[in-house]
Amino acid sequence: MITICTAISVFVCLAVLLPGCSGDAIGGGGAAASLKEQLAVTQKLASAAGAPLSDADLARLQRSKPYSTNNEALLDNQALYETFLRGYLYLAAKGETFASPAEIKAQFGKTLKENYPEANDTFLRFATTYWTFRLCLGGEVESEAMVWLRDKVEDAALGGSLQEQPLVSMLLSALEVQISGLFFPTPGRLSVEPEEREATQT
Repeated sequence: MITICTAISVFVCLAVLLPGCSGDAIGGGGAAASLKEQLAVTQKLASAAGAPLSDADLARLQRSKPYSTNNEALLDNQALYETFLRGYLYLAAKGETFASPAEIKAQFGKTLKENYPEANDTFLRFATTYWTFRLCLGGEVESEAMVWLRDKVEDAALGGSLQEQPLVSMLLSALEVQISGLFFPTPGRLSVEPEEREATQT
């Protein structure tokens, strides 16, 4: 599996080599993305990685399998996940979008420039890709722990039947969690103003 250091190194190299630009938006914020929208995202990621999805890949992504965690799904689908991660990093280096950047302020109350006033263009391109990706997936993406807890509660309520979701949902959720954990950690409801955060960091 691609290591954290490798992922960061790839992004830094791409960010230096590629000019900033913005691509076509897919989906939008608010409700969770439909299966069709999720598949469109994976096709965009795979194409950016130079490995377009085959019909067999698309069929596999639509199937549900009773994985107990996203990590288990990753281990069983490592090649697909690494393709999505490579494609994501390539797109992030260019600042490609998955939803309208205007939706960032509508959803979170600030533009990226307002939230990261000292950030350089490279970081803002990367942030634009991440936050529009998150909005495209439905805005409020649950943590691995919250997904596990919710699934356990639902399973108990339904007499123990395992709740399944399409593989595409699990892989995109895992990708969002990995990227956010590396670059955009969120401590829950705690909100720190940009000026206070940057004063603390200097």
